[in-house]
Amino acid sequence: MVLETITQRFPNILFESCAGGGSRFDAGMLYYMPQTWTSDDSDAVERLKIQYGTSIVYPFSTMGAHVSAVPNHQVGRITSFDMRCNVALAGQFGFELDLNKCTEEELKTAEKAIKTYRELGEVFHKRDCYRLKSPFDSDVCAIRGLEVFRQSP
Repeated sequence: MVLETITQRFPNILFESCAGGGSRFDAGMLYYMPQTWTSDDSDAVERLKIQYGTSIVYPFSTMGAHVSAVPNHQVGRITSFDMRCNVALAGQFGFELDLNKCTEEELKTAEKAIKTYRELGEVFHKRDCYRLKSPFDSDVCAIRGLEVFRQSP
């Protein structure tokens, strides 16, 4: 009743639910909150498996996916800004870092990724999803015909 009231009273606000640490993506919550923060683990390499696995049941359009800072605060891994952008493109693309601390090259990469997301948003979220290569079977992951992402940085 609370969620029904809030979402009806504020129809122009996008509410996001949270998987609560992963593996608890709640289909019932999608009725009220059309996107879910898939996992607090924001490491790009680990997000390949998280997003790939989640996409078997849920559409990419429901997954919050952000570019985070490095070294990653969960695992300490450093991945390229380009890889982090590409992995985040396979969800509701956003940034979870201080863009004021980015280099000029990173800002150019961010601008390119934003343009790609805007240009291909319909393809990313309203078309069929094709899993070309599983990150569970090798160090390569390819989804929906996007670039091939390697798990190694």
